[in-house]
Amino acid sequence: MGFWESLSLVLAHKVAIVTGGGTGIGKAVAASLARNGARVAIASRNRGHIEAAKADFEKLGLPVLGLPMDLRKKNQIQQTELVCYLASDLATGITGQAINICGGQTMV
Repeated sequence: MGFWESLSLVLAHKVAIVTGGGTGIGKAVAASLARNGARVAIASRNRGHIEAAKADFEKLGLPVLGLPMDLRKKNQIQQTELVCYLASDLATGITGQAINICGGQTMV
């Protein structure tokens, strides 16, 4: 089994939250995770970035959830954690979460 096949097995049934996922490196990471079997949510302060990225993902046939979130605001982080916890806990076959943080903003 090659690297990419084993990566797909590792990521299957995982939830990946990619902050800064609307553009640049974060978007590329999110797309790679989605192509390899993860259920991906992209988070960004900019709703326009989220919508543009979602459109790009749809063109590739990759499902993605957009989460407007500002990492500088603790309450928004906590709300996102709760949403992802409930999604992973209630969805059949979801066994874990991977969180990847991209971007240059100061975190709380």
